[in-house]
Order: sequence, then structure tokens, then C-alpha cells
Amino acid sequence: LRPLLAAEGGDVRTLDDLGLAPTTEDDAVEDGVTFADNALAKAAWCHALTGLPAMADDSGLEVAALGGVERAQERQRLR
Repeated sequence: LRPLLAAEGGDVRTLDDLGLAPTTEDDAVEDGVTFADNALAKAAWCHALTGLPAMADDSGLEVAALGGVERAQERQRLR
């Protein structure tokens, strides 16, 4: 994303760039049902932490042996 946004005068910064690398204890809670839910939770958490616009992803993991459900859904099903 950096090159794409830079071409339009934008800038991308990671939490590491800002000196705000989270620890496991203070990381965003990923309790969504879908990858999109978790990505939105991460972006909201980053925005709350920095006050800056934020984008996030949750590329997740799909396991064929579990019927291809998203990891987030499987995690909740196993609780």
C-alpha cells in the first residue's frame, strides 16, 4: 500500500513505525465471526490507540478438513 498511497500524496505507517508495537496482552481482541469482523476490530483498535485513520486485515486460515469454515468461526465453535 505504501507505493500506491505515496503516488497520491498519502502515507502508510505501521504501529512499529509509530513505536507502538502491541504486546499480546494489549492487542486487539479478535472475537469476530468472520475475517472481516476481525479486520474491523483491529482497525478500530488501531484508530483508538493512535487517533489516526486505520486499515487492517485478518487474512486468517481456512482448513479444508473443517469444511472450509473461517478460522474465526471454527474458534468460536470449539469454545
